[in-house]
Amino acid sequence: MTGVEQIRALAAELGFVACGIAALEPSRRGDALDRWLARGYGGTMRYIHRQARKRKDPTLIAPGLRSAVVVLDNYYTPDPPAAPGKRPLRIARYARGRDYHEVTLARLERIAELLRSLGAETARAYVDSGPVPERELAERAGLGWIGKNAMLIRPGTGSFVFIGSVLTDLPLPPDDALDLDRCGSCTRCLDACPTGAFVEPRVLDATRCISYLTIEQKGPMPDEILPRLDGWAFGCDICNEVCPWNQRFATPTTVPEFQPQGHLDGADAETFESMEDEAFARRWGDTPLARAGLTGMRRNLRAALASAGLLLSLAFAPHAHAQATGQTPRGAGLPRDLDAWVARTLKQFGQPGLAVAVVKDGRVVLTRGYGLRDLADSAPADAHTIYQIASNTKAFTTALLAMLVDEGKLHWDDHVTDYLPWFQISAPYVTREFTIRDLITHRSGLGLGAGDLLWWHSDYGREEVVRRLRTLQPVTSFRSAYAYDNVLYIAAGLVIESVTRKPWEDVVRERILAPLGMSEVTTTARALDPKADVAAPYGLVDGRLVLVPRDTVDNTAPAGGINANVTDIAKWLIVQLDSGRVGDHRLWTQARAREMWTGVTPLPIGNPPAALPMLAPLRANFSLYALGWFVRDYRGVKLATHTGGLSGMVSRTILVPDARLGIVVLTNGETSAMDAVAFHILDGYLGAPPTDWIAGFHALSQGAEQRADSVMRAQEAGRDRTSKPSLPLARYAGRYTDAMYGDATIAVEGDHLVLRFSHSPAFVGDLEHWQHDTFVARWRSRALADAFVTFDLDPDGSIDAVRLAAVSPLADFSFDYQDLLFRPAAGE
Repeated sequence: MTGVEQIRALAAELGFVACGIAALEPSRRGDALDRWLARGYGGTMRYIHRQARKRKDPTLIAPGLRSAVVVLDNYYTPDPPAAPGKRPLRIARYARGRDYHEVTLARLERIAELLRSLGAETARAYVDSGPVPERELAERAGLGWIGKNAMLIRPGTGSFVFIGSVLTDLPLPPDDALDLDRCGSCTRCLDACPTGAFVEPRVLDATRCISYLTIEQKGPMPDEILPRLDGWAFGCDICNEVCPWNQRFATPTTVPEFQPQGHLDGADAETFESMEDEAFARRWGDTPLARAGLTGMRRNLRAALASAGLLLSLAFAPHAHAQATGQTPRGAGLPRDLDAWVARTLKQFGQPGLAVAVVKDGRVVLTRGYGLRDLADSAPADAHTIYQIASNTKAFTTALLAMLVDEGKLHWDDHVTDYLPWFQISAPYVTREFTIRDLITHRSGLGLGAGDLLWWHSDYGREEVVRRLRTLQPVTSFRSAYAYDNVLYIAAGLVIESVTRKPWEDVVRERILAPLGMSEVTTTARALDPKADVAAPYGLVDGRLVLVPRDTVDNTAPAGGINANVTDIAKWLIVQLDSGRVGDHRLWTQARAREMWTGVTPLPIGNPPAALPMLAPLRANFSLYALGWFVRDYRGVKLATHTGGLSGMVSRTILVPDARLGIVVLTNGETSAMDAVAFHILDGYLGAPPTDWIAGFHALSQGAEQRADSVMRAQEAGRDRTSKPSLPLARYAGRYTDAMYGDATIAVEGDHLVLRFSHSPAFVGDLEHWQHDTFVARWRSRALADAFVTFDLDPDGSIDAVRLAAVSPLADFSFDYQDLLFRPAAGE
């Protein structure tokens, strides 16, 4: 009998259901492990990070290793009958008997002894321990394939198996790997997971897996998971139970130690609540339950009973008690239908993907991605996918100012010219009186979006953008009306730089991002690697969803430059809701927190359309802009909220300070999907009646599009198609200058005119004749809003000025074409 035959015979004698040999070599899935760890799917299992190098190359575990003997140990046992009058604990099958580490490992040592007798100097046994890529070794040893549930599945056996291995320096002849994957199109395991732990087939986010949460994770059970536990108190079998291979082939184990142990009979919540540590160790010390310990099992049982609706009293449900006596109504919380709601939202709005974070009472309830971050390669969005958060950046800038106020380095009502002596608004009085508070509360008297074309896709630096505001005339008196402005937030960033003598990017990283551990945030679009986990921007262009150019907003970073994922933004929401507190110290004081959420500039309050009664809850009693936040009421509570919008990227943040609740939705589209999801979650926590936000917001956007189409059809109908330009095309060509923006050129190219903004390379438009001396600029970058271009002529036929206006009523206010008045440059 050969050595390999002796090994197989001994494995069968020891009760293993299969045995195979694999050559030890570097893993073929090393890159996948790196990505899995980088995305945080390993949670708190830091040992996997420490062992990663050896897991990717098991020959590094010990010198001279060449082969692995791999065995499968069947642990399947049928569900036990419920005890009379008791609800049985739902404990995974692998934990119902004695600790499998000891049971399987003891028998593996027999194989190790045989290998030593065959001449091995090294023979190390492992079972779910050590840096061993067990499933891959089993696959290479011909014992099965790795299924979509990330388990090894063996034909004729199923996946209720432990994988054991003995690594040796003997050069054993390897078995052939099974060249098959018989999961086919089946997705039962993925669909059945109640927590959505499978990011994609064969990729498990452990932080959402019930097994991880009931065994590895310490501390409270996440609120999002509680209603989905379905009574599981230790581990979970769902993705195995629904697998057709197990339903057909799983048979009870013959290993006595894996049979359900009598000391589990009758165990329930009262058992663990009344037990002492010593008694727990006597009763369960030799079972996998010892891994969780008495404290962990008490937590698990409370959570399991809560999920099953069987909390016996508030004594067993401190979390439920806090909800019942705090700001959150009894029974309220994260909507149980959230996953289905988001799927419906993405479909209704034609949205590629989005990501959501929810925090409550200082804890992260949910961070999760949905849909796709990039349609081109069907890359899924996850909790680490980076989005441009745009104007949600403004709250970071006001927080930095608040810190400087706390330190006495500036005051909200200091004059801007104290820090930026060159700062100027057209009216001298306004310039003299303009304060730091005025910079960040949208009450300058300038028009909506004033100066945005200075920074959008331009090569102007921040200071130059702000300096050029001096040419703009006000549209209202100073501090009399609300008009959203980004450029003045750039000025606020320059004030921070003036005080700290550091770039805004460095200050926000040192003062906020680093203390909060927001390690994946970037503050420049240049830092975004499109090959990394970064969402691609998508917008509707000519009625089609297309990839649009990413807005490069580095020159307006203090107003909208942060790029982040929901994992990091969740940390930001927590510190906001805790009034600047981080651990045992503060980033800013509670007084500053109140100031940032205190309204300054009133906003007009409108009524939702009467034809859309589902939107009626949106009607506010008060609505103001505070310091980097909109503040308003909603269903009787105060919200601090903000949105962000760039090409192909929109987002919504909502804080409910009194309930210590925070919600953020980041998207890679240009729809109201963010609000349909955010308000559904908000209603879940407020215990509000069901509202079909999906239908409401979709109908609202459809109505706006229909009204815009009506306006544009009217424009088309009133157009004089018989008219001709007053001048030959060459007479329109030349260099033009706008006092605010600077130069633009118009040239004849082929049979038409082409307009180019000199400082904004993206703004290259082919001019199509509209009527008389008006043309339409069809920008070659179709994500930009088309503009009417009208030439005003002097009596002698020379061109006096060129005026621009948006063609579509839906054009974003940042296309402030109306602020431009180009005149022929001197000497032209």
